[in-house]
Amino acid sequence: MAVAEGGRAGVVVRGARVPQFVDQPPCRTSVFDSAAGVRRVPDHWRSAAPRPRECRCVASIRGANVPPETKEKMMDSQFDTVVAAYERSMDEMPFREHVEAFSFLKAVGEVAACDVLDLGCGSGLYARRLCHAGAIRVLGMDESSAMVEHARRREEREGLGVEYLAADATDPATGALPGIAGRFDVVTAVYVLPYAPTRAALDGFCATARRALRAEGGRFVAAVLNPEFSTDPEWYRDYGMSLSARPSPVEGTPGHLRAWVGPDVLELDFFRWSRAAHEQALAAAGFDRITWIRPTVSEQGRARYGEAFWANYLACPHALIVDAQAGPRDEPPVDAPAKSIDSATDK
Repeated sequence: MAVAEGGRAGVVVRGARVPQFVDQPPCRTSVFDSAAGVRRVPDHWRSAAPRPRECRCVASIRGANVPPETKEKMMDSQFDTVVAAYERSMDEMPFREHVEAFSFLKAVGEVAACDVLDLGCGSGLYARRLCHAGAIRVLGMDESSAMVEHARRREEREGLGVEYLAADATDPATGALPGIAGRFDVVTAVYVLPYAPTRAALDGFCATARRALRAEGGRFVAAVLNPEFSTDPEWYRDYGMSLSARPSPVEGTPGHLRAWVGPDVLELDFFRWSRAAHEQALAAAGFDRITWIRPTVSEQGRARYGEAFWANYLACPHALIVDAQAGPRDEPPVDAPAKSIDSATDK
């Protein structure tokens, strides 16, 4: 099945797009050799490697332009299979738990007395974690109504109290919605800014984050693509990824990532933005203190896999964390009375 082209980037699972990307060492699965046009199995796993499962969802996430009949299929059982693969990666893939989640949640810090907005929440993975960490209120926002519905179904089963909203965070009006504007202490975003295909979209993400924070200020903590990630396709292999892009990036140029989750092969098209572009977008939105944080490995990860295993990644991580702080606003954000959270979820 063909995947609809155009719009913003998404992760492809043999024809399906899901948000963000997941990471797993590829040693136990086959990989696609683009030069040969075939799948190949690493020699040292040739006898044991399972055949990759072909997930033929035609779901398109994060704003790609697709016909209505395609969007309807996003909620079928195949779509749920893709989401399940993404969610289980946190438990099964060492990189996600011991580097990504460990570093990001450490950067976010204490949220027990906070209201938190999670931009690009996807299936709600980090929204749930923030809720478990004791946040007073957690709202997960994602442009994909299918992902939001999936997250809501899980919320109905678990009853954590997490709210979900389908809305476009690149739209400046989103940050002015009643129930969002000026209501949060912390805004988070994991692998969301790399989906910005234009500078206007990057500015929009940051503007929405600032408008959602309280008038007295707050923090926007985002896991973003490292502008200086390694373009060596083998550099991140041990961590379940293969990245490709131009060695000398131009602002907003696309790159590609392939990741392995058990028998599934996930692919992502992203957009590269420099540190300066991130900082300019954040400053324009009203953030005046910006800190770049390199990821680290949890003690459990070091003990289980050893220092040598993580050496390449720590030397040149594929992602960094941005902690952007904003002081008091001169004027409160202007709400948009014509739209509400309820109406936004129906669009």
